[in-house]
Amino acid sequence: MAEARRIAMISGPRNISTALMRSQGSRPDTVVCDEPLYAYFLAQTSGHAEGRHPGIEEVLAYHETDLPIVLQHLTQEPLPLAAMIFYPKGTRQAAREKIPPGANIFYQKHMAHHFIPGVERGWLLDRVTTCFLIRNPREVVGSLLRTQPKLRDSLAVGVADTGLPEQVELFDYVRQGTGQVPPVLDAGDVLANPEGVLGAFCDRIKVPYIPAMLSWESGLAYYDGIWAKYWYNSVMNSTGFGTYQDKDEKLPPELEPVVIEANELYQVLYSHRITAAV
Repeated sequence: MAEARRIAMISGPRNISTALMRSQGSRPDTVVCDEPLYAYFLAQTSGHAEGRHPGIEEVLAYHETDLPIVLQHLTQEPLPLAAMIFYPKGTRQAAREKIPPGANIFYQKHMAHHFIPGVERGWLLDRVTTCFLIRNPREVVGSLLRTQPKLRDSLAVGVADTGLPEQVELFDYVRQGTGQVPPVLDAGDVLANPEGVLGAFCDRIKVPYIPAMLSWESGLAYYDGIWAKYWYNSVMNSTGFGTYQDKDEKLPPELEPVVIEANELYQVLYSHRITAAV
């Protein structure tokens, strides 16, 4: 079999990253994995992550925490073995039967804040096609307040909570290391015109556009992390991308400086976003 094409999509929190993973998982030529660095991230930071990451012990028990093994499978192992190690332990054999036969594209859903010090990054330059998924930071902050009671009660939301500092750092690293501008998708654009924007994205990364990317089955997917029950209710109740609505988030005045600072980072990436062909 030909060498697998590997796509690393790096998102911030409270984005459409899971819906986009569903979209890619609907392709008959693609196998996906869900936040493959999450268990390692929690193993290294669980003392600080308590309260923001439900089910920490489950994640550590069911998912791979050995960083060299994680990176080897992300960058070297053939499909479907490369992806299967990231599925919850006890489900992998059943999952294998659902992986599209002959799949030669490996889509990896990543979170920017999982790239903590100690995670070697050279593979983002030459082993995968590194891409970025962004969202308006005002919407991200509003979503954080709605979904995380501790943040809502304390208003302890900072720019770091948007994931944008890490995304910009990684974007600059990849751009400088490859000499090319990495592909960027904006959540609002995708929701406003899924077919057009995903079609342009496929053209950019040189894979065929497939209409199957616009819909998926509701419920859990075989590739979902064990944490899906805590975070994926909206996607599990969906069968496609929702219609984009400008939320015009009304935030507490104390958080307006956070949004202003985050927006400066957002604009760095937004200026490079892929848009639908006219």
